Amino acid sequence: MVNNKIKIVFLAVIFNLLFEYSIRGFYGLFLHKGLIILLFILYFSYFMIVDSLIRKFRINNIQLLIVSFIFGTLIVTFFAGNIFINPTFIGVNIPRFFFINIIWWGFIQALLTFYLATRLVQRDWDEKPIGRLSFFMYSGFIIIFLIFTFIFIKTPKGPLTGYIFSLVLIISGLLYLKIKLQKPQQEIYIFKKSIYLDVLSFGSVIFFLISGTFIATSQTSIDGMIINLLALKLSVVWTGLVFIGMILYYLKNKEQIST
Repeated sequence: MVNNKIKIVFLAVIFNLLFEYSIRGFYGLFLHKGLIILLFILYFSYFMIVDSLIRKFRINNIQLLIVSFIFGTLIVTFFAGNIFINPTFIGVNIPRFFFINIIWWGFIQALLTFYLATRLVQRDWDEKPIGRLSFFMYSGFIIIFLIFTFIFIKTPKGPLTGYIFSLVLIISGLLYLKIKLQKPQQEIYIFKKSIYLDVLSFGSVIFFLISGTFIATSQTSIDGMIINLLALKLSVVWTGLVFIGMILYYLKNKEQIST
């Protein structure tokens, strides 16, 4: 029998692979040099870690955003490299860096992801998080993946200042989490559904499917990534609107999004 955390993590992975599908299309995701397998394992490892942080420390939305910001920074710096495309300041395309790490990795690929996953499978707080060995195993795979792709995959590389910029932010985030996460950050909470967030999350699933199936029918190599340019532009618009919608949810309800 599949346990609760595997179900939630699997749903989180599927949602994020749909996001990838929306800009890569069928060929770019499923038929390009085993990319789908690598991305599945990468997302699965990452979300197993995040789910365990939620279970063990009951992290709040801000802390979840910080965790996703750290991971996103690792990805855009050592895997995608798309933050090093001009125009840059101290070696980094600042608007692109923060758009990807805050809007994509933070709000879409973390908050909305776990809202949707736990909307479909409510979290069982009695189920324990992964152990230390599993934590290091999943972390180890992510590190090996990043080292391998950084060395062997042809993606944009940046100047030393760009890597220093990213590493300072990564280390700062890790230090914050190390200091802060000494005990659970909030009481066990019951999932609170929202029709408003349902529209944003299920609407995103529909958009991802339509974009990947009917728009991203051809691919080109852009900044080392096999994607469809029009699908990418539409995804930027859609995710930007979802981000605004989530901010409005916070302003109106003044409460956290259930994850």
